[in-house]
Amino acid sequence: MATLTTWMNNVRVGTLTRQANGAHSFRYEEEWLRSPRARPLSLSLPLQYGNITADAVYHYFDNLLPDSPQVRDRIVRRYQARSKQPFDLLAEVGRDSVGAVTLLPPGKRRTWKDYAGRRWTRRSSPLC
Repeated sequence: MATLTTWMNNVRVGTLTRQANGAHSFRYEEEWLRSPRARPLSLSLPLQYGNITADAVYHYFDNLLPDSPQVRDRIVRRYQARSKQPFDLLAEVGRDSVGAVTLLPPGKRRTWKDYAGRRWTRRSSPLC
């Protein structure tokens, strides 16, 4: 079983889990569910207590990634992801997702300090 902590706008909202058999589930944090700011990640992942095990979990997180198989192949090579499966790709690049959702290993937290002093350069081999 492997997990990724899911953040929205730097607030912990839940945990994505991949079981040994490859099945995915998502569980919202109880603190998030009690928050007046709580909202679902997607209409297909409604706010609820307990694990969400529907196919929608896999599809939602898969859609955070580029559609192009060639770009996914480049992510595997560049970041040495374990496979082209969405969970493995997000484990490597989920910290820099487009939009408000970020996925990080358990115990890690992305802060604005991560960007301070960073030199932005144009890569010679872009992903897309």
